[in-house]
Amino acid sequence: MRQMAASRGIGSYLAAMRSGLRPRVPTRDVVKSPGIAIFDADLRLLWMHEGRRLGDYPPIHALLATVASLRRPG
Repeated sequence: MRQMAASRGIGSYLAAMRSGLRPRVPTRDVVKSPGIAIFDADLRLLWMHEGRRLGDYPPIHALLATVASLRRPG
């Protein structure tokens, strides 16, 4: 709980709430780093973001731009 109450964690959580996130029941250990990974159809890792604290995710426009840049034509 102390880590979740740290000023950086609270700031990230409040920023996420301002952008539309609403609290839900935790589905996993809340003290582990958040992250996003993009895999191809063969489950090869194409891109990964590992957050450093609660709520540390890239902005959605940056994530969508990354996905668009990884798409192959055809």
